[in-house]
Amino acid sequence: MTSSSIVSLSVTALNLVPVAIYFATRRRQEPIMRFFAIMLIAHFISDLVGTTTYILGDAKTAYVLNNLYCLIEIVTILLLFRAKLDDRIGGALLVIGAGLLAITLYQVTVNPGIFAFPIFSRMVLSLSVTMLAILYFYKLLKDLPEVHIFRVPMLWINIGLLVYFTGAFTLFLLKEYMANVLANDLRFYWGYHNFLTGLSYVLYSIGLLQASATHSALNIGHR
Repeated sequence: MTSSSIVSLSVTALNLVPVAIYFATRRRQEPIMRFFAIMLIAHFISDLVGTTTYILGDAKTAYVLNNLYCLIEIVTILLLFRAKLDDRIGGALLVIGAGLLAITLYQVTVNPGIFAFPIFSRMVLSLSVTMLAILYFYKLLKDLPEVHIFRVPMLWINIGLLVYFTGAFTLFLLKEYMANVLANDLRFYWGYHNFLTGLSYVLYSIGLLQASATHSALNIGHR
């Protein structure tokens, strides 16, 4: 097993931290966070099985699992933003979601197929999530919460989404260039990808931990 494989499995294991925090504090979590937890669990299963099969030489299974996870990710992220953004853009989110699913399904089933990485649809998703994350920041600053802004769980989750998808978009954009410059040695590419993934898990964990703090602060304020 190579060092990059060990790092990938370690980052995958880190995914269990926000999952454990969610279940430990689920009574204080907002209902919408259950979908976020489902996404994290699906990501863990996809990464664990996919990385293991890839190490064993079965790249096709890894691609299939990743492509199936992409569909779950699109739905859960859009549900999350639909609950957190203004109702007025609900229709626009449905259009965005339908478009993302259509592009992803086309790439998964037709070109390049389920046994390949759908880089174009991932770029479109990354760009879409980046814009939604920025829109959420605008809404948060416009409608300040009752508690300290750093105690808002979605703030940290939004930062995690922004960090990961903005970084991923840059990686997807430069993948061919890096492959040529680095003579197809993509250790830097996957190393940076693992860094972004691990950092997003840390930020998700901080956000989910804020549910208890926010719940306590609101209770004190209502006494």
